Amino acid sequence: MLFVTIPSYWIRETRPGELSWIHTLSVVAFVSMVWALIAIRRGNVKAHASAMTGSMIGAVIAGAFALAPGRFISELLGYGYL
Repeated sequence: MLFVTIPSYWIRETRPGELSWIHTLSVVAFVSMVWALIAIRRGNVKAHASAMTGSMIGAVIAGAFALAPGRFISELLGYGYL
């Protein structure tokens, strides 16, 4: 998740030069990962699993936005503007 979260701050397609509201998901994912690591180090498996589930849900939501028609990735995949 860190390999996805950290580089996401350099993607500024929606508002050139600025962070957008979508970057909030990156912050949530990063905080969730830190919380998960702390929880598992303390032996709290239930909190760890909850944080990892939340992190995965955030990744799926971010992926859905990234694959929306009109975005760069959709053009690469060949369905661009519908």
